[in-house]
Order: sequence, then C-alpha cells, then structure tokens
Amino acid sequence: MLRFTAVPAVAVQARPISEEKNLSPKEDPTAVTEAEEAIPQWQSAFAGLAGAWLGVALLKFGNPVIFDDQIDAPNGLLQLLIQPWPFAWGLALFGAVALAGGATWRWRPRPPMGIVILPGAWLFWQILSALQSVDPRLTGITVNFI
Repeated sequence: MLRFTAVPAVAVQARPISEEKNLSPKEDPTAVTEAEEAIPQWQSAFAGLAGAWLGVALLKFGNPVIFDDQIDAPNGLLQLLIQPWPFAWGLALFGAVALAGGATWRWRPRPPMGIVILPGAWLFWQILSALQSVDPRLTGITVNFI
C-alpha cells in the first residue's frame, strides 16, 4: 500500500534588485512600474484574439498553399465546422489580428536594426530564389502568399 505524505511548501518572496543592491527604482532594470503591473483589459482581449486566431489557423488553414484553388468556401454551418477554410479567409483574419496588435503595441522610437534588416534580407532571398525556380507557375502561386 502506498502512503503519501505532505511536504510543507517553502514560501520564497521575490525582491527586486533595487532592494538588494540599494539601487533607486529608476536604475533597477527588474523594477515593475504600476503601469506595467496593471494590464489593461484591451491587451487581455488582444491576447485572447491572437490565441483564438492561432487555434483556428492550426485547425482550418493546415493545407499547403498550392492546394488553395481546390478548397471551396463552406456553404453551411456543418461544412463551416468540419471542412478546411480558404487561405484568403486566413489572411483576412490575420489582418484583423495584426490591426488589433498594432493598436496594443507599445511603440518604441527605434527598433533594433537586426529586427529590421533580417526579415528584409529573408524576403530578398525568397524573391531571388523565386526567379530561378524549376516550376515558375507553382512558385508564382506560393510567392503571392509571402
């Protein structure tokens, strides 16, 4: 027979670095301001919207882009629940989530240059590779969704 015993939990209180090293709250990088502590309701709504979009994207937009012309829009409620959705619907939903994300984003004056340069370099490489494709028709369909 197994016997389980309870082990008392040890409470550890996290303290900011400013208390340990006698720093002012402005100098402490780990200090949480009151504005950061209280998350506005619209940011929570955006998190829920983005999570719902991710769930729908995994369930309904899992087909490869090259099969997009073979996927018809659902006609009824049952088809809407069971069948995959056209990729254009996913782009529209993503656009709505991106607009909501732009409204909730905490804009900084200048982003780090790596965040700007690396996606641009990736896009340039994709376009350069598309110019030397084995199947230009298939590449044209795929590049439209980049």
